[in-house]
Amino acid sequence: MKRRLLGLLFCLHLSISFSQDAEVISNLGDDIANSTVSLSQTLGELAVTDLPGTITLEQGFHNGTPKVGVSLSVRVFLQGAYDENTGLLRDDLRSQSYVPTTSPYIDALEITSGNVLTVSGSDAIVDWVFVEVRDRNLSDLVLAEQSALLQRDGDVVGIDGVSSLDFDLYPGEYFLSVSHRNHLGVISNTTQVLSKDEFVLDFTNGSIPAKGGINGRWEFNDGALAMIAGNTNPEVDSSVTVLGGNSERLILRNAILSDSGNFFGTIGYTINGYTNFDVNMDGSTSVIGGNNDSLFVLDIIRTAQGNFFGTLGFTLSQQF
Repeated sequence: MKRRLLGLLFCLHLSISFSQDAEVISNLGDDIANSTVSLSQTLGELAVTDLPGTITLEQGFHNGTPKVGVSLSVRVFLQGAYDENTGLLRDDLRSQSYVPTTSPYIDALEITSGNVLTVSGSDAIVDWVFVEVRDRNLSDLVLAEQSALLQRDGDVVGIDGVSSLDFDLYPGEYFLSVSHRNHLGVISNTTQVLSKDEFVLDFTNGSIPAKGGINGRWEFNDGALAMIAGNTNPEVDSSVTVLGGNSERLILRNAILSDSGNFFGTIGYTINGYTNFDVNMDGSTSVIGGNNDSLFVLDIIRTAQGNFFGTLGFTLSQQF
């Protein structure tokens, strides 16, 4: 039986013509060995199963789950929480104990320790974000994704509050995107090379061009670039507008009037807590007063870089 297996592998090695990108085939031509066995690889990775007392060869070549992976560190700012006086994001949600320990995104990851949300200073947690690695030829195709935590200094870290992000992907070129529950997502304009060595993706300045140009990120007077605030209803659309049926101002007004705690239906009511309507990320939602969310969105539209004439009918749209 062993002779037949080796003969079959030998025949496959001689007769198969194979052409794939470099990142798909790994360890081509390497040898693996220990004190009792030595195996030579001819194509891809050998798949072996370690049983008590023996090592069994399951198949001659294997292109399944990657064994190396890629590591990524991301930096991003959120317009709603950015403070030009400090160059940092505000952590109002964390300081009021509003940041949930479970991610609001599809994977529902959980913070590994309660101490993560007690850290203060520039490494204090601001909110959850969602990071995606996308196909190099089709930027709409998401290959890997995970929830992560955003610090005041813009660093995006893992659920332990400190680590970079790891993905089970082959090293190579990918588009990279970051999403937030009430900001427009941002995506790299070109592919970025990822490997097992940590790659830093910095969306806070122009070192990483983003799709959408001047409408892809918000530029502050100090030169910092941020994800654009105001997408109050991401389940319906991925844009920010103040006119029409899906107007953010109308959505905010309806949220105030229909809130279960607003017993008398007053427009001056305030919603406190962690909601998509809190676009300036101060822990509360209101539509009247000097610091209200409706006025905040209105100013975003009127002063957007791409809105050359300051028209209220202007719309900012997510670029992916």
